[in-house]
Amino acid sequence: MENSLELVKLLNVIQQLNENCAFVKEVNGYEILSFTKSECDEIMIEMEALESHCRGGNETGFSSSVSEDAARTALQTEAGDLVFNALLLCHILARDYSIDLNAAIQSVREKVTRRSPHVFPRTEGGEVEPASTRAEAEAIWQREKAKEH
Repeated sequence: MENSLELVKLLNVIQQLNENCAFVKEVNGYEILSFTKSECDEIMIEMEALESHCRGGNETGFSSSVSEDAARTALQTEAGDLVFNALLLCHILARDYSIDLNAAIQSVREKVTRRSPHVFPRTEGGEVEPASTRAEAEAIWQREKAKEH
């Protein structure tokens, strides 16, 4: 991730909010999940708007005077909002349920790596399992996921 410094800066902002913002101090995970669902809906709207713009249509009801750059910026902004909500939720879960954010990140990194032998070799210097289509990659993912249960 080439902009990992921005991620660290955002984590610092969230830490400051946790320490100094009355709203964040009192909000709970269910409320943040509700906000997060709303952000997902907004991302879908912005994706549709950008796709429509790129096709030259206006199926979403947005003004056709919105430039492609403006539509892309709107989508980027909503994606940032989703990242913020996800990280804020993790901090709230750490506060309210004593989860460890680093452990959560490590867990998902390990899980994704384990379920993706078509991308990440099983051993250092080993071969990756071939998958040249989406269907093959998904089948590998599902097979590896099934091994976990």
